[in-house]
Amino acid sequence: MKNNYKIAESLPSLLVSALASATFHIIITGEVHTGKSTLVKKITNYILKTNENASFYGFVTDKSSSLVNDWNDGVYIHSASDNPKAFTYSASNKIGTIPPGCKSCTKGITSHNQVFNTLGCAYLEKPINLPNGTAVPICIMDEIGVLEKNSLLFLSKINNIFEGNDPFIAVVKKKKLPHLEKLLATKNSLLIQMGQNYTYTINPI
Repeated sequence: MKNNYKIAESLPSLLVSALASATFHIIITGEVHTGKSTLVKKITNYILKTNENASFYGFVTDKSSSLVNDWNDGVYIHSASDNPKAFTYSASNKIGTIPPGCKSCTKGITSHNQVFNTLGCAYLEKPINLPNGTAVPICIMDEIGVLEKNSLLFLSKINNIFEGNDPFIAVVKKKKLPHLEKLLATKNSLLIQMGQNYTYTINPI
């Protein structure tokens, strides 16, 4: 059976079959710049095309560059249900401060646990009182990484989602840290490993 796919291709039958379940758990991991978030977008677009009643909640993270100094000033968290074009960048949703002048720092970032434990937790609350006919909301977590390693309330919320029956799509950073290794070993999940040149493999856990 083929188990080496390209993001540019249609979603493989193994993944499509998993998405047909009301309780699918999809975990995506890999090195930086291998297409993890791109695959998330491809999957969510497929879901929206095949189910007009689909809805999402959860969070996405990204970096914002200072227009004045041309450096990434921080890492920010946003609602997964918001349009990326409407994302805002302020102290209220800043989860990490990057040292001045650093364009691609991965070390030395100051984590803001309070934002994870308040706003981050709020984004992980499953929506209630949805309109009739709305499908079970799908939780998006892109990505779970290093900054939140000491944000215990936030990690507890994530663990509950991973151990529950509601559907989710999660990007988990590929690092040897206990909280990440635990998530990557979650049973009854599809583990997608991103490789080079925007390719990936799929392995049921």
